[in-house]
Amino acid sequence: MLTQNKIAKYISLFAGITIFLIVTIVPLGYFFVSYQYAMGDLKQDAEIDARLITRIINANPEVWEFLQARIQESLMDRPKEGDAEIRRVFNRKNELIAESRDKLKTPILMHSERLMDSGVVVGRVEIYRSLRSLLMRTGLVALLMLPVGFGIFFILRHLPVRAIYRSEEALRSSE
Repeated sequence: MLTQNKIAKYISLFAGITIFLIVTIVPLGYFFVSYQYAMGDLKQDAEIDARLITRIINANPEVWEFLQARIQESLMDRPKEGDAEIRRVFNRKNELIAESRDKLKTPILMHSERLMDSGVVVGRVEIYRSLRSLLMRTGLVALLMLPVGFGIFFILRHLPVRAIYRSEEALRSSE
């Protein structure tokens, strides 16, 4: 038969594992879901830019690389206001054609899309965004989960142990 101390030790271990899982899995889940959303958003913006620039390329296939002002204008037309990012257009020779640049903090996400002219790849557009705000929000979620985890630890640890002590006392007094 398990002694009172061993039961309390097992309950504490179970409660500790539970709090660890709650405090780590919820923020990690938030991070991975938000990361997938951020990458999808980045991919969508890169596809939109690639379509806009492809129209310029298709209208001027021989001289599109010299239409830097028009390409720059397409890059500056951002669907999301306030997000710092870098947008770049490269030709087939990997030469920078146009760029719209904000200052970014590391770590950085990047997605690129091909630029096509009559089914032939003639360049690519790249978009970079900072991942720092997502990491900050994930840290905030982790901090918010600490009180929840400690509350659950208290419930899982102290209430069963207290009930065991009381039942043991009741058993001793009845004998």
